[in-house]
Amino acid sequence: MDPGGLELISFGGQGQIYRWEYQGKHYVIKAVLNDESVFRRLNQMREAVERLAKGLGQRIPEGILKRAFPVGRGWVDDPEELGFDKSDQMTVIVYNWIDGEPLDSYLLSQLCSEPPLSSARVKLAKQVLELLTFLEKAGIANYDMFPDNFVVDPLGQVYIIDMEGAGLFDPGTRTWIWTPVALGKNFPGYCKPPEFDAVDEDLKVFSYRWVGATLVFHILFGVSPFAFMQRIDLKALLELYDYADKGAIAWPPYGAEKAQYVNPRLDPAKFRTQIRSSCGVGSRGVCPLEVLAFLTFISGFDKPAHRPSFEFARLILSEVLAL
Repeated sequence: MDPGGLELISFGGQGQIYRWEYQGKHYVIKAVLNDESVFRRLNQMREAVERLAKGLGQRIPEGILKRAFPVGRGWVDDPEELGFDKSDQMTVIVYNWIDGEPLDSYLLSQLCSEPPLSSARVKLAKQVLELLTFLEKAGIANYDMFPDNFVVDPLGQVYIIDMEGAGLFDPGTRTWIWTPVALGKNFPGYCKPPEFDAVDEDLKVFSYRWVGATLVFHILFGVSPFAFMQRIDLKALLELYDYADKGAIAWPPYGAEKAQYVNPRLDPAKFRTQIRSSCGVGSRGVCPLEVLAFLTFISGFDKPAHRPSFEFARLILSEVLAL
């Protein structure tokens, strides 16, 4: 392909991202430093997804099939033409192009005026949870579940993108086949799980559930579940956990008011009232959004395996998702 025909879109965590037109169709082109393991990782994840779909007797969700995996590959003859060093060995990954808007800007442009748990928010969250549930059943652990790693097309269909750094584990033994690379970046309102800097990779098997719960809460309620905090680094999270009442399901947890890093403009009690007034109390006598947040961020704080799976999260939120 002619480099002059590439439209630079952005700089990703692993390289440069372009839009390319070929025979009347648009594609996403990623030029990354040569790493054959990227293709082996993606191919094994695709195989895992295909096995699951076959075992369930259903099709792979469109939101995964169309954009999560490559449709082609290649290499760069002259890296200098793309702004890299001449000695760099560059690999090209080709994906289908999705006409749409990144989820982060979609939430601002299309849903900013929507109240918490509106039908539009519920529809979006339901789609995202379906995709995350399918990937989890296939043994795929994707830490980078930030809003800008999803695209929403003009019809409202959600697609997950950027899976190069996702991990693959054996669902039966919970042992890694491919370990996740890392959380790609800091995203406003999204914090790293407490175990993220641990040396033992086995402690991170369930880290993706922390990020996924944050995403679903954000979509449904319009803000991060940590909006009541001024800081969300490990020190602030540890303080929150220490003060939290572990015996009462609530979000923010009872006791959070004592924490040093509380947001003075949205204290825990006020935020808790907003959640309950919007979500209501479910048939079990508690607010489903609070249940998901409490089980993930408090009960699962130092016990990652206790964090709700995405399938269980769908059950917890079933009354909300039925709105």
